[in-house]
Amino acid sequence: MYSRLIKPIALATGICTILMCTTSCNIFNSNGGNNSDDELPPEVKEIVPDDLLATVEDSLGVSVNRGSSPPNIESLLAGTQKAKPPEGVTVIMEPFELVETVVPDDDEDQLFYDMYVRMGNQNTDNEEIDISMRHRQQSVSTGLGGYITGEDSSFTIFAEQESEREGETIRSVRVFSGIVTEDGIDNPQLALMMKENAGFDDIIPNGTGRSFDDGDGLAEIDEWPEGDASQSEPSELILLERLPEK
Repeated sequence: MYSRLIKPIALATGICTILMCTTSCNIFNSNGGNNSDDELPPEVKEIVPDDLLATVEDSLGVSVNRGSSPPNIESLLAGTQKAKPPEGVTVIMEPFELVETVVPDDDEDQLFYDMYVRMGNQNTDNEEIDISMRHRQQSVSTGLGGYITGEDSSFTIFAEQESEREGETIRSVRVFSGIVTEDGIDNPQLALMMKENAGFDDIIPNGTGRSFDDGDGLAEIDEWPEGDASQSEPSELILLERLPEK
C-alpha cells in the first residue's frame, strides 16, 4: 500500500525521488536531544557537515538526538519477535508522509509509498550500524553503513549514500531519528539531503532535501518484504529527484 502518491514517477523510483522532488510543511520536534554540536563524533560530522546539520534541524524540523549511549535497537525490538532476523529488525513508516521541504518549487501534495526501514549489525563499541530502506516493490537503500548517537531510548542514525550515474558520483545523506519502544519506533523522522548532485538537473540542488514522518506517529515492527526489489532501476535517488511540472 501507499499513503501518498505524488506522481507515478515518484512511486517508481523510491528514496531517490524523495530527495529529487520539492515541498514544505511543519514537522514536530519532539524527540528531544541536546543542541551541542560538540557531542556529535567526527565520523558523523564528516557525513553531515554543519551546514547540512543546520538544515536538517532548523529547516526540516528533524530532531537530532546527541549522546554517546544510544539504545541497542536490535536487542530491544528483536525481543518482541519470535526470532531475530539475521539482517536486523524492520519497522514500517505507514503512512509515509512528507513533512517539510527546502527544495525549490516543491509540491506539498505529493504522496509516497509506505517506507520499510531495517536496522542491523549495530556495534555498541564504535556505534556503527547498518540501515536499509525500501518500498514493498522497490529497494531504496541497502545495507548503508552509518553511525548512531543518542541517549536512553532516543537515537539518531546518520548514513551517506553514494550512487553512480553516467560516470559521476552522487552523494546524499539519510538522517533517521526516533524513540525505541516495545511497539516499534515512536516519533520516527527521516531527512533525505542532497550533498553532491554531480550537476544533474533532474536531481534536487545541493544542500536541499525533504523530511518525512509516520502519519500515525509510530513506525511499527514489521517484516522485511519478501521478493527481489532490485528488479527495477536502482532507486536510491528517487526521493531526491525533482518533481515533474504539473
